[in-house]
Amino acid sequence: MEKEINEIKQAAGILCAKGWAEMHAGNISYRLEDDSLIVSAAGSRMKNLQVNFEENAIRVKDNGKDVEFIRFTDKEIAPTSELATHLALHQSIKENGLKYKVILHTHPDEIIALTQIKNFNSSSAINTLLWNVLPESKLSLPQGIAFVKYYTTGSRKLAEKTAAALVKSNFIIWEKHGCIVASETADGAIELIEVVVKAIKIFFIVRNAGFMPEGLTRKQLEELENI
Repeated sequence: MEKEINEIKQAAGILCAKGWAEMHAGNISYRLEDDSLIVSAAGSRMKNLQVNFEENAIRVKDNGKDVEFIRFTDKEIAPTSELATHLALHQSIKENGLKYKVILHTHPDEIIALTQIKNFNSSSAINTLLWNVLPESKLSLPQGIAFVKYYTTGSRKLAEKTAAALVKSNFIIWEKHGCIVASETADGAIELIEVVVKAIKIFFIVRNAGFMPEGLTRKQLEELENI
């Protein structure tokens, strides 16, 4: 468990440094060998999770009928308000035989800004943008991202829609909210977010200069698919 805890702490520090974890924004879960989860606590801040893990995380055991909370401290803490989504995603991972162990939700400015634009409220529109402006996004996310429209934070509907989207892609964008990513490691999740954020930044830089991105040609995209 020490390895997983260290990964979580390192990821929390990176999220803070990037400005993706304002106040108590964002949450993370990590599936252990016994199928229990380490989950960030409700109201916890990533900056505190990094330096005081025991009071900002909790272990969760879910047998399908009952959920047991195991605390690392004597203090009364509860799991993230997005626990329903984390449980639904880990269940989907198990049912579909996927290898992902980490679920990471965070609030990158660029992703939230992009989904404020109606033209980018679909997976097809966002994938076209990503693949056209940054070749690495095609290589890192050949299946593209999945898009889930806005639902209330922590709601059962958000959990259900996100779990269904995971079958299409391990990178899910929540409209006007941020993203949630499944990966084998916490660092792997962050790297995927970095790729997507960079592509969106390039798009906004070109648009702010008064131009439309030229993008890659169909032939160039096909060549990437064959790498």
